[in-house]
Amino acid sequence: MPELIEHPRSRSPLGTLAVVAAALLGGCSEPPEVLIPSSITVSPAAATLEDIGDTVHLSATVMDQHGEVMTGVAVKWLASDPKIAVVVGNGLVRAVRHGTSSVWAFIEAVLDTTVVTVEFGPRGRLVSIYEALDGPNWVNDTNWGTAQPLDSWHGITTDAAGNVVQLLLSDNGLGGAIPPEIGLQEHLRYLDLSSNPIGGEVPPEIGDLRNLTELDLSGTSLQGGLPPEIGNLQNLETLSLVGTTLTDPLPPEIGNLRSLTSLDVAGTGLAGGAISGPIPPEFGNLENLMSLNLSANRFSGSIPPEIGNLRNLSSLSLGSNVLTGSIPPEIGNLQNLSSLSVAANRLTGSIPPEIGNLRNLRSIDLSSNRLTGSLPPEIGGLQNLRNLYLLSNRLTGSLPPEIGDLRNLRQLRLNDNELSGVPPEIGNLSSLTNLWISQNKWTGSLPPELGKLGNLRSLWVFSNPLSGRLPVELTSLSLTAFYWSETDLCAPTDDEFQEWLASIGDNLAGENCEDG
Repeated sequence: MPELIEHPRSRSPLGTLAVVAAALLGGCSEPPEVLIPSSITVSPAAATLEDIGDTVHLSATVMDQHGEVMTGVAVKWLASDPKIAVVVGNGLVRAVRHGTSSVWAFIEAVLDTTVVTVEFGPRGRLVSIYEALDGPNWVNDTNWGTAQPLDSWHGITTDAAGNVVQLLLSDNGLGGAIPPEIGLQEHLRYLDLSSNPIGGEVPPEIGDLRNLTELDLSGTSLQGGLPPEIGNLQNLETLSLVGTTLTDPLPPEIGNLRSLTSLDVAGTGLAGGAISGPIPPEFGNLENLMSLNLSANRFSGSIPPEIGNLRNLSSLSLGSNVLTGSIPPEIGNLQNLSSLSVAANRLTGSIPPEIGNLRNLRSIDLSSNRLTGSLPPEIGGLQNLRNLYLLSNRLTGSLPPEIGDLRNLRQLRLNDNELSGVPPEIGNLSSLTNLWISQNKWTGSLPPELGKLGNLRSLWVFSNPLSGRLPVELTSLSLTAFYWSETDLCAPTDDEFQEWLASIGDNLAGENCEDG
């Protein structure tokens, strides 16, 4: 409407009132102005969450077309990657996993954005492990990846400060491979991933777990070998790799584990699941080791003499490998040894007399090797011995009389050698339950002193060039098994002896004597 201009002197009071009235009436006829959102500002412009489950409250300021703040306006929120951060309320954002996500605030086409970063905190580190080990398919994944307290997550134990100190997930359907993030669990003391089909290699970051005291990876499908970084675990006391598919030689750095008390890497004995290479001489540095089991692998070379430095060792098992050379005399230094097995190898040479120094020995198994020579008389010093297995070697000569000093011996297995005699002192073995001396070159007749073995239940003497009558003293024995075929022995035909012979359930018999 064009503007009216009048000279002030020409305007009468009545005319002025008329103009004012007209102006007022004309203003009431126009509609009120509509305020339109023209911009949105999100605060803060960027946010960082320390870990999964943490939240941040974002605010949005809406401005109209005049640059004035608008109130009571409904703002919508959206996260670009809800797998990392999700909006759970009006501007309230919760961390889901490690990473970065944009969060938008918008009204129609007007929007602003902020960046939310979720740090790799304790929860995030654990979730990375969960994802790498096929967490969604675990047998039990209770509370994993949630905002619940960490000690309520299956398999996790925390200390008073909330640090993860135990991760125990044995036999839980874990798959995938152990991720490098395992090394970020710096407070971990116990890690048990055993009996799971985990593949891949052991990551070198395992060496970052400086507080670890127990590591159990047995029964997994791990490939390759242990990384040299394993030697960094100065507090490690127990290491178990039983039944894995590791094949590479053990690193010499394993000798740095001075706190180790138990090392068990027994394999399956299969070509695809057996550790190869020599026994590292650095094993001799493990002065606190009490149990060493390397059985059923492909260890080769000789037994290092440094093994004699393990003065605290109580159990040594090197059986079912391809070890060669002789048994080192340093083995006699293991004064605390109670069990020794080097069976099923390719060891040669004679049994060292120093073996008689092992006064605490209860079981010794040297069977299925290529040992030669005679049994040393020092064997009689093993007063606590319960089991003596020397079968399937090339031992010669007669047993020494000192064999009779083993008063606690229960199992004596000497079959499949080239032994030529058994002394009468054999009758002193009052605790003996099984005597196997078949398939040797034992000549002469059975010693009547065998009748003194009141606890004997199984007697195998078959396939020897023995001759003569079975001694009547045998009838005092309550045998359940008596193998004496393939000899020139014969059984007396009197009723008492024949009844005793018939009472033996497992009787691989020879011929009766031709009396008269």
